[in-house]
Amino acid sequence: MEHEGHVVHTWTLTNGLSGCVVCDQEYPSRVAFSLIRKMLDEFMQTYPDGSGSSAPAWAALGENAVQLESLNKMIVSYQDPKQVDKLSKIQQELNETTDIMHQTIDKVLERGVKLDDLVDRSADLSSQSKMFYKTAKKHNSCCTIC
Repeated sequence: MEHEGHVVHTWTLTNGLSGCVVCDQEYPSRVAFSLIRKMLDEFMQTYPDGSGSSAPAWAALGENAVQLESLNKMIVSYQDPKQVDKLSKIQQELNETTDIMHQTIDKVLERGVKLDDLVDRSADLSSQSKMFYKTAKKHNSCCTIC
């Protein structure tokens, strides 16, 4: 669900336990759902379902009665998704590599243009030197006859 630049990600398990994460639109949804899943797993380990009873043991807990020690640590660590999500980190590295490759290709293309200019100048210089050689030969042939 989106609202005023924020996104709410929710996940509900079959036992009725739910979790949600509120973040901005740029935050990867896959990472948000990963956080929810980790918190739900930890919650269920801390407050296991009551086997055989109609409602889970945590259902009888009052509002705000549950405290997860690692929740604050998780929230801090998930501030930067690249630190906790390998795919996000790899994607960032790929983006950086792509940028470097584009810069390198641009530089090579610039050098290619410069090389083309040098080849053109070299061809001009070659034709001028041939003309100079022919002219010099003409002038020298005139002097050797005299």
